[in-house]
Amino acid sequence: MENRVLICTEDPELYLLLNHILSVEGFPSQLADGDADVESCLQKGGLLAVIFDGVAWHGDIVALCSLSKQAGLAVGALIAGDMRTMHLQMIKAGLDDGIMRPLDPERLLAFLRHARRASGDPSAFGEVPPSASPTHISVSSELQHVTISGRRLALTSIEGRILETLVRHRNRTCSRDDLLTAVWREPHDVGARTVDVHIARLRKALSACHDVRIKTVYGEGYALVSTRKGEELCVAARR
Repeated sequence: MENRVLICTEDPELYLLLNHILSVEGFPSQLADGDADVESCLQKGGLLAVIFDGVAWHGDIVALCSLSKQAGLAVGALIAGDMRTMHLQMIKAGLDDGIMRPLDPERLLAFLRHARRASGDPSAFGEVPPSASPTHISVSSELQHVTISGRRLALTSIEGRILETLVRHRNRTCSRDDLLTAVWREPHDVGARTVDVHIARLRKALSACHDVRIKTVYGEGYALVSTRKGEELCVAARR
């Protein structure tokens, strides 16, 4: 089972926001909205990390931090400036990172990337040792097959058009508007959320290949980049 991030909050709006941020970056999440729910999820396993909503949680968050750390998980919490005493108690109970609100998404993602590296899965973060040959990408003429360093992947037509657009903008940020205009015949009828959904699906398809990843540039868009340090992508013509 793919390791999930357990989001512990009683605020549905916060959960939806965090779930969106994490899903776009390839982190599947799960909601827990009470102490018993958290304990049940910890017992079932399959988790990478636990994120507590320290501002609005009404249960025993200190005890839950301790249980999460005993389960071998990375433990983070969203906190406010007036939570000094509680923050110290959570640190003593095993809290790894207190993330101040208002939330900086990149800070949260950095915490989870570190957790994934610590879990022994470095491939998603550009830490795959470089090989002797550069990363080559070729896209089929029907836009539904892509070959990356010899590995062939099947895509939907929309995923193929998105990937082709990212390939053409390789190593540079491609805005949502760029993708809407390039991929959809009637871009004004398609919302930005639709773009994010297809990006998430494309990320999942590309997860089989460790040579490239789709990077989110917050406030700007997406970029297709090589996971090999210092290497830019080499793109072949359509086949």
